[in-house]
Amino acid sequence: MALPEMEPFDLTGTGLSWRDAKVKHHGRDEDMRTYVYPGRLVVEGDWPAARPEECLNDSNRGTWILNDQILVCAGCGLDCT
Repeated sequence: MALPEMEPFDLTGTGLSWRDAKVKHHGRDEDMRTYVYPGRLVVEGDWPAARPEECLNDSNRGTWILNDQILVCAGCGLDCT
């Protein structure tokens, strides 16, 4: 049985956009890869990692953006709200 996909936050009028790519996992190295719930997206931006699959941020701390409405990984922009 497949899990229902997450519904992304509506970014209309915010100046932000979602990257149009599926995320397989978070973390580059095999020992630090973490599961990503189906449908999680990445906020486009100038993040240290180009994709969550290449992210080296394993701090488990996010960064609040859009007036504290969306929590993203500071290393790649993955929505972790």
